[in-house]
Amino acid sequence: MILTNIEQQAKNPKRFSVFIDGDFAFGLDGTDILYYKLKIGEEISCDKKELIIADCVRKKAMDKAVRLLSVRARSEKELRSRLEENEYGSNAIEYVMSILTENGYIDDRKFAEEFIAGQKRKGFGKTAIAHKLREKGISRQISDETLKNEDNSDTERCIALLNKKYGSCSFDRETAKKAFSWLGGRGFSFDTVKAALKARQEDNSGSRE
Repeated sequence: MILTNIEQQAKNPKRFSVFIDGDFAFGLDGTDILYYKLKIGEEISCDKKELIIADCVRKKAMDKAVRLLSVRARSEKELRSRLEENEYGSNAIEYVMSILTENGYIDDRKFAEEFIAGQKRKGFGKTAIAHKLREKGISRQISDETLKNEDNSDTERCIALLNKKYGSCSFDRETAKKAFSWLGGRGFSFDTVKAALKARQEDNSGSRE
């Protein structure tokens, strides 16, 4: 096989199209042209061609992963799924995942901790957060460990949400039923909502004395 041409790409002057035996073979950055010592008219082996193509795929996969992580943090499952959608191939994906994991850019425990904090700010309870963590591929062990101290925090958030939504009004049976349904839909357990309503009632009773 003969490297027949190297053309600068019109849309990206930093990229070059490499042709072998008259056909487009792959695209490379200018630095890669120098690194692989590619010259027009020289013979290129099948092994070298496959090596360069594999390297190109790995770089594309890495660029995609970095762009995704620059938007927001992602779990290992989320990132892997997005790369698989682009059909980079298992070798390139495993390469990217190993590099990013080794350098701390993929860390499911850290992701879970940050995700929990964000969901708490949005007013979601432990049950809902645990479900969302599982959807994102976080293991049950990590999910349980990062959520283990959230029960008391859930009650406090329930009380804050009740105060924000209902102000200082008293709770009759119908209002309490609606509050249970609303907070349950946000992932708070029955016992947590019950404790929050009781604490809020006691606080209101105390404030009237």
